[in-house]
Amino acid sequence: MRQIAMCKITMREILITVTVVAALGIGLALVSGCGSQGSTSGGTPSSQPSSAVVVSGSTGVSATDSLVTDPAKEEPVLDKFTSKDPFFDNNIGTASTTGDSASSTGSSSTLSVTPAHSMKLKQINTANGISTATFVVDGVTYSNEVIGKTFSTSWGQIVVLSIDTKAQTVTLLHGDSTVTMKKGQTSTSG
Repeated sequence: MRQIAMCKITMREILITVTVVAALGIGLALVSGCGSQGSTSGGTPSSQPSSAVVVSGSTGVSATDSLVTDPAKEEPVLDKFTSKDPFFDNNIGTASTTGDSASSTGSSSTLSVTPAHSMKLKQINTANGISTATFVVDGVTYSNEVIGKTFSTSWGQIVVLSIDTKAQTVTLLHGDSTVTMKKGQTSTSG
């Protein structure tokens, strides 16, 4: 009598075989499904998107909608690139100037621009032993200001600290800054 050799297959080998067959089947289904979508009968990619019929609800109404094409297959549009200044907010509209200040409004922000200020030492005089100075601040003249005098301007408060008639200079305190000006000199800010 002839003996038949029996193969002994373990449960582990069966599970590995089933897993490999399932993975091959899924891979084949994905490859064949992706290859037919968006192709013409010749097998080359189609530039037209495919269409599908969509049935809505229980009324049986159908509509044909174009499916979205794959953006990776489209050519990039590089000619629409524009450079931007990183220090300029593009959301701000154009500036409009009115009176002493300029303001600009856009869709999301407001920009207020502080106008420039100017101060000119116009003249230094001495009368009865008292030295005085005349200033023009933002177009307004402040005459005969003496040492120790504080006067308010559109640029803020200014204190006359000293007047040197020989050197034709005046030392002022404006805010927390000390400024020395010569006759005829103009100081600006902003």
